[in-house]
Amino acid sequence: MLLMPMKLSHPLQKSQMQLPSVKTWEYILSNCRKKRSLAYALRLNTYSGMCGVLANNYIGSLLVSLLVEVGCTETAQHVFDRLADANDCAWNALIIGYARALETERTFILYKKMQALTLQTSTYAYVALLKICSRMKDMDRGHQMHSDVVDRGLGQDPFVGSTLIGMYAECGFLEKAKNVFDKLPTKDAVAWSTLIAANVKNGNEEEALNLLAKMQMQGVIPTAAALVCALKACGCLGDSKKGQEIHADIARLGLLAIDTDIGNSIVYMYATLGMLAIAQEVFAALDVRDRFSCTALMTGYTEHGHSEDALALFDCMQLETISQDAVTFICALTACRNLQDSEKTQEIHVEVARRGFIHKDVNVGNVLVDAYTACGWLAKAVEVFESLPVRDVVSWTVLISGFTKCNEGERALQKFERMEQEGIVPNSHTYVCALQACGSIEEEEQGQVFHAEISRKGLLDSDVFIRNAVVGMYANCGLFAKARELFDQFKIHDTVFWNILISGYLKHNCNMQVLDSFREMQNENTKPNSVTYTYVLKGCALLGAVWDGQRVHSDIARVGLTEDFDIGNTLVDMYCIWGLLPEALQVFKLLPERDAVSWTTIIAGYVRNGYMEDALDSFDQMLNEWFSPSAMTFACVLKACSVLALKGRGQGIHTGICIYYPLELDSVVRNALIDMYARCGLLKDAERVFVQLPVKEAASWNALIAGYSQTGKNDQMLCLLDQMIKSEQYPDVISFIGILTACTHMGLVEQGILFFRAMSEDYGILGNLEHLTCVVDLFGRAGQLSNGMLLIQKMPRHPNLVTFHTLLSSSRREGNMDLGLELFVHAIEVDEGNTGTYVTLFNIYVGAGD
Repeated sequence: MLLMPMKLSHPLQKSQMQLPSVKTWEYILSNCRKKRSLAYALRLNTYSGMCGVLANNYIGSLLVSLLVEVGCTETAQHVFDRLADANDCAWNALIIGYARALETERTFILYKKMQALTLQTSTYAYVALLKICSRMKDMDRGHQMHSDVVDRGLGQDPFVGSTLIGMYAECGFLEKAKNVFDKLPTKDAVAWSTLIAANVKNGNEEEALNLLAKMQMQGVIPTAAALVCALKACGCLGDSKKGQEIHADIARLGLLAIDTDIGNSIVYMYATLGMLAIAQEVFAALDVRDRFSCTALMTGYTEHGHSEDALALFDCMQLETISQDAVTFICALTACRNLQDSEKTQEIHVEVARRGFIHKDVNVGNVLVDAYTACGWLAKAVEVFESLPVRDVVSWTVLISGFTKCNEGERALQKFERMEQEGIVPNSHTYVCALQACGSIEEEEQGQVFHAEISRKGLLDSDVFIRNAVVGMYANCGLFAKARELFDQFKIHDTVFWNILISGYLKHNCNMQVLDSFREMQNENTKPNSVTYTYVLKGCALLGAVWDGQRVHSDIARVGLTEDFDIGNTLVDMYCIWGLLPEALQVFKLLPERDAVSWTTIIAGYVRNGYMEDALDSFDQMLNEWFSPSAMTFACVLKACSVLALKGRGQGIHTGICIYYPLELDSVVRNALIDMYARCGLLKDAERVFVQLPVKEAASWNALIAGYSQTGKNDQMLCLLDQMIKSEQYPDVISFIGILTACTHMGLVEQGILFFRAMSEDYGILGNLEHLTCVVDLFGRAGQLSNGMLLIQKMPRHPNLVTFHTLLSSSRREGNMDLGLELFVHAIEVDEGNTGTYVTLFNIYVGAGD
């Protein structure tokens, strides 16, 4: 029982007190130390001052040690300063106290004074000094401490040795840590564990597992810390076999039930390895499921494509009131980002804001910004970003990356400029995002500035991602000579590097270069991946390279990639573009799974090739299989309805869009609706959709112009054209086809010619064959056959059969047999097997009475 001499609330004169003896003081201080009572220690300090016991250096030094142990280092310093001759115990205690408080300078000042007085530094004090060197990564002092330890003959002490190993490992000097370990005469479990942890920390996982094996061979039972580190090493290496062996050892030793860290580490290992079923099994068997085990499993779910399960577990943690930390919220927000779940992101945002994590942990704020950008909610991402109390380079990079991914390259570059103005130095990933932004908007000048900065900093040769981004920037800007020069400068061309170059060629419709690069890649024995094949198939499709496309298809089948979603969908699209619908259907039917893109691709293929009924049937099948149509799907089926003039079906699809989908706001869908209603003669409905457009694009005006033109409402069409010009939305190539067609039907020769001339002179549009055919038809219907023939003769490109038939029909109406015969000769030169040409000539002769 702790003896207290008397109530300290009534201070008395020393002469009136019965002063305890030195033995009594030793007893009192010893009991107080066992209890580690701050209150008793402070009362003893007060009493010691009253009774003058500090005159005894021995008792005073014991009091100093006690006060340090209970965390009152400053009070201990006051006691120490009043001692006439503090002993080694007091000095060592103060050193330990200041080291624990990370008072580096005061700690080493005391140590130097102690050395000057030739006092004996204790093992515990040296351990404290080494730990502070480790925490502060101060290797200069660390080396000095190591030298002093050796001089004191403590270099082979297991306790000191383990601390030295930890210090060198923390500072990244793994070889020195190994040397200290090798010199220890007796290697206990702590020393082994420290070296194992050091190897894992420094990315030497294989060596960590080798050390564990040696430790067990020498009969040293691993500590929980060693096993935790070994499990982490298995996860990093992807070594499921070794991980399961360690799990079996843990179960045999019965450690799972007595150490929660081990259980959590097993869950984390299996989750990291993607062995989620076993991770769930271990998780379910844990006696205590805390935030560490839950977060470990959530991490596995998130990293291996099960983000829905991660959020479900997050919700369970909240229901079961399991505490959640910053790492838990980071994991949940990462799952939201993967799923692009804006609603759940908002919900978690409210919670992390309420608990102050955004202000306490910059990583939480950064992931929240990333989640909002992934959902396309840039305004909210900027709002969170601006509210961050500290914005580091990661914060800026996440925001710049978000703008780039959302095709806001110009805004991304503005953020980069502001980042530099605020004194934040970009890292490699920031430069990669900025270069991608330059490529997306073809901002070649700024891209070249970034290239110069990167070269000056020596990043181009040392960072493969930077290298890829620079080449990609030039390729996306269409500067292929520069891109190829840099590409050839680097001798090692991996698959990703080739894909970047091929992607640039594809973007700029350089499809022959796509195929040439693919052949070069194969000649270098670089293995294409699914991305490569997707790019090459698109190039083949656009180039019309049927033989090459089929050969690539064979290669894909040979390497077993036909089940890849992107490749399968691209194959379907390629065959549809070529009009090879049987081949497209065969690929489509062989897909192991079909997604919304697969269905949309085959529907678009049917529409492209004129199989409108099949397109609508496929749309019905898509809905029956519960796939959600995209804007492109609706645009295709509305096109089918317009061609077939299926008013009721088109109106039904419009109703479905309004009820079930927000895609009605999509400009592609709205334009398709205008076109459908206009072609079906429902111009009032077309006008109503047109009026509701928030932004009227050229395609919107063209759809309505074409509708007016096709239904003979030419006055309204010309009025609409006038409105279009006044709205500063100028006519394009498609607009003039509708305009010229209308002039033809109305017989407005002079006005039609004026529009044709204005097309090139006022709007810089070079007329194509379809425009020229419209003007030929305009002359022909007006009886100006000679002008029509003169225009044909002056055409910059050879007329097609439609052009000759247009004037040939006009010759029949006018009974102009000579011109008809001349046009007949030109027409059969284009296609001598076309029966319509012969029928028209026959009718000309009949009309002439021959």
